[in-house]
Parts: sequence; C-alpha cells; structure tokens
Amino acid sequence: MAIACKNEPKPIVRTYTKKGNYEYFHHVKNNSRIAQGGDSVVFHYCLRNKEKVISCTQYQNKPVSVTLPPDFVKTKTPLFAGVSSMAAGDSISLFYPLEQGAKKPNGFQDADFVIYDIKVLEIISKEK
Repeated sequence: MAIACKNEPKPIVRTYTKKGNYEYFHHVKNNSRIAQGGDSVVFHYCLRNKEKVISCTQYQNKPVSVTLPPDFVKTKTPLFAGVSSMAAGDSISLFYPLEQGAKKPNGFQDADFVIYDIKVLEIISKEK
C-alpha cells in the first residue's frame, strides 16, 4: 500500500481541523456509503515520513477496527479525519502537518508532516 502511494500526485482536496490543516487525496474513490458517527470502520494504514515507512498494519496483516464516536466531527484525529471521508474500498494519502517548534516524534525529526496511507476494508453500520 505505501509503495503504491509514494509517488502520489499533489493533494487535490483541502480540509481543516482544529489542530491546523491537513491535505489528502484519494487513490481509489468509490461512490458507496461514507463512514458515519457510530459506525465501526476496519482499515489498514501505513505511517510514513516521505518514502520511509515507520509503521504499517498491512505489512503485519493486522487491520485496525475503530468505532467513530457520534461527535467525531468535532474531535478528529488524523485517522478519524481520514476514514470520515471514505467508503469501503477507498484508499487515500493524508498529509498531517507537524507543529512548528514542537518536539517531533521519533522518525520524524526531519519532517514537516506525517503521511498516513489509509485503505478502508469494511464499514459496519451502527444499525446492524
């Protein structure tokens, strides 16, 4: 997944969060139902600094499952923000800026942003 996403075109969608702005673009975009608050979302993600993969659930074959809180729109983390714009089968690269002057996490000392490559495998509706 990360290898397929590393030569990405310039991000084409811009959105904002309370912690600053981030950019993302879709590699695959379906016209299916997008994840809603209360839904459970099963996905893989790779965390990278430019082309260097720091962590990747797909390499470990261990997808992540989260339930989006009903008010997640107000409390977005980068992963919640990513999956909130996705349907099952979608994949995106999300560029999350690191705060200027703040201590940077391990593996990102030379980076201006963190890249999350996200692929949604399944959305389980809260109604099920």
